[in-house]
Amino acid sequence: VYRGYNVGIKYANTDIVILMNSDNFVSIDWLKNLKKRLTEDCVVSPVLIQPHDTFPNPINKSTCPIVNFGTTLESFTKKESDFVQWAEKYKKDTISIGNPLMPVMLYKWQIELVGYYPEGNIRNKIYSSIKYTGDEYFFRKLLLLGIKHINSNDSIVYHIQEGEKKNK
Repeated sequence: VYRGYNVGIKYANTDIVILMNSDNFVSIDWLKNLKKRLTEDCVVSPVLIQPHDTFPNPINKSTCPIVNFGTTLESFTKKESDFVQWAEKYKKDTISIGNPLMPVMLYKWQIELVGYYPEGNIRNKIYSSIKYTGDEYFFRKLLLLGIKHINSNDSIVYHIQEGEKKNK
């Protein structure tokens, strides 16, 4: 997946890049609210809503509430208006420490500055043990250069969590 991100980024003809998963659904003004917080020393993610804990590690519940609006495209479609209403009530014109790592809005030069995403997860000496996911490693490299990762708490995105893998 990281190699795919890198290819897309390299071919992007824009100064700003947004990376997101295929099973994300967005709320009203999500994009505008990310953009207003993007700066040269800051990359921005929305608040991510999911039906259950994330993989492999649970995300901070203050930036990733567990609310079930469906776990397939079909079930989400039936609850989409509930999601939109919930997001409008939940959103706040504030920021918090960046977590989760996707979706994310960045300047293309920020990505180029750290040498793109790694080709995979960063392993410990024991191959089966992951030290950092590729996302975590990428954001650590940004932070070492003074580029923080924040959440725009008025940008809400729902994540089915591997929804496309559940459908046959």
